[in-house]
Amino acid sequence: MYRGLATRHITRSDGAIRMLHDKPSGRISSDGDGNVFFVVDGVPLGLDEIAFPLASHEGWEFESQIVDALA
Repeated sequence: MYRGLATRHITRSDGAIRMLHDKPSGRISSDGDGNVFFVVDGVPLGLDEIAFPLASHEGWEFESQIVDALA
């Protein structure tokens, strides 16, 4: 558990979000007004903020998995 908490997935450099490795993880959340965002390393990110670091991987394939945090 401690290793998972200690692993950083993103960094903010020059005002832009950058991925630190190829398997970022976090949780899906909302603000109660219908807006959905991702929380990565405790930082809430909208879809547009997630898209920027992904652009550097254009042409790559990806996998998506949703896992129950309570399981």
